[in-house]
Amino acid sequence: MTCEPKLEPSILEKHLAQLLQRECSNKQIPGLYAVLLDQEGIVWQGSGGSADLAGVRRFTEDTLFRIGSITKLVTGFLVMQQVESGRIALDDPIGKHLPEFQPHSDFDNPITIRRLLQHKSGLVREAPGGCYFLSSNASLEEIVSSLNQTRLLWEPGTKTSYSNAGVCVLGLMLERLESKPYEQLVQERIFKPLGMQDSRLELNEDVRAALAEAQMCPYHQKTQPAPVNKPNSVPAGGIFSSPRDLTRLASTLLRGGEPVLSASLLQSMWQLEQEDDTIALGFFVRELFGHKAVGHGGTIYGYATELELLPSENLGVLVFVTQDIGNNIARRLSAHILELALKLRRGQSLPGFIQTQDADLQCYSRLVGTYRNGDSLAWIRVNNGKLSAEINGTIGELRRHKEHWAMDCAQVFVDDIQLNESGLIVGDQNYLRDEHVDSAGLPEETLIGNYGSEASCPMQIYARSGRLWARVANCFYQPLVEEEAGIFRFPEDSLFFAAEAVRFETGDDGVVAALIIGEIKLPRL
Repeated sequence: MTCEPKLEPSILEKHLAQLLQRECSNKQIPGLYAVLLDQEGIVWQGSGGSADLAGVRRFTEDTLFRIGSITKLVTGFLVMQQVESGRIALDDPIGKHLPEFQPHSDFDNPITIRRLLQHKSGLVREAPGGCYFLSSNASLEEIVSSLNQTRLLWEPGTKTSYSNAGVCVLGLMLERLESKPYEQLVQERIFKPLGMQDSRLELNEDVRAALAEAQMCPYHQKTQPAPVNKPNSVPAGGIFSSPRDLTRLASTLLRGGEPVLSASLLQSMWQLEQEDDTIALGFFVRELFGHKAVGHGGTIYGYATELELLPSENLGVLVFVTQDIGNNIARRLSAHILELALKLRRGQSLPGFIQTQDADLQCYSRLVGTYRNGDSLAWIRVNNGKLSAEINGTIGELRRHKEHWAMDCAQVFVDDIQLNESGLIVGDQNYLRDEHVDSAGLPEETLIGNYGSEASCPMQIYARSGRLWARVANCFYQPLVEEEAGIFRFPEDSLFFAAEAVRFETGDDGVVAALIIGEIKLPRL
């Protein structure tokens, strides 16, 4: 690691403070908090918006956020500590340590600890006993036990498919190895050694008082306060933490990992098994500005967080967003802050951050309609007083960018869209306006409704243009392919429930009462 010029916080403040405030305003985000850090700690920190929905409470470095799946890194560190001690090996079949864990499998290849960390286990995304879309008080043991009802979707080691369930399996393994609750292990092995005094795994009144308020953004509905509920599937996403504490963790990783892990073992967590992989041992890995970037994002019920490190440059960034599925803006800001820091160090021209403008509905309402590219459809419509687009299952506010358009909101950014009354061009896809498309006559229209729990994040099933679609986590739109009468399936590349089967359960009165995804039952609301 070379000795780099020290970054001046006042210069960072000049370039970033207004940006955060402007992004909150443009995207109706309650709050943003960002930290640039190095191995010594915080280099710069700043915020936009406020820590409550009323716009009164100020952010501080000890404000708590739900960090969602960044918790998975902590679980990974605990697993690697067991590897370092020699109690387990990465290529141990998980059944060696959890013999009762026996999901149905059509393959001879066993699930190993390595495959669980890489999200290559073949397991379903969510456990029937601990699904993100349902409120549950199930224990970790009950969550893992429920996976015995499921069948592997792919042969272990052959496909990356993100799985909250797989990380819960690792959490239970840790409990069995140490004869201690997962929460106690995190406190003793991670929080206490690093001085992470703000961080918690339990939800109590102190946590509620320190927690930033966040909002959900159901499509076609007004925003609403995010639920604050007991963490489910804790090893996969249960930690509450602050910018101060998460900086302590991130700076420790830049210093080499001690006292959490040895430098060599931490480095191994950043090594991809295959060139086209995106996840190493728990960490997402990519190239960013010519450097290896490692990190993880998190999203949970109104909160989005990004942790990204450039180890070779002794730089890292944290971004906290109090907007449901706000990971897109978190990643964009993370990359921008790192690029700004790199260019400031080198005395190079500073990067800009793409700013878009509101579309005047009086001028552009004529663009509302349906557009077709072969079998693919796109829709331009007005949603909550804003022009919006839905393209390839992605939906977002449509805004002006110079002479072109962009889908730009907390959840989505798609640049360089060309749009006029006759057509829509996105990248190399050319959509022509189609005035003859409708969804009338679809026999499955009776199935349309909301499924899951109002206290978490209901799933919506709806019909459009002769097909059934699922709206997952308020922002992700996936077509459901009918394989046989009454049996549907999510696409294999779906972010949620990839390749999983879908069916509908009717009550004694013949009315649809529940949505069944794999073995997960989501009651109709």
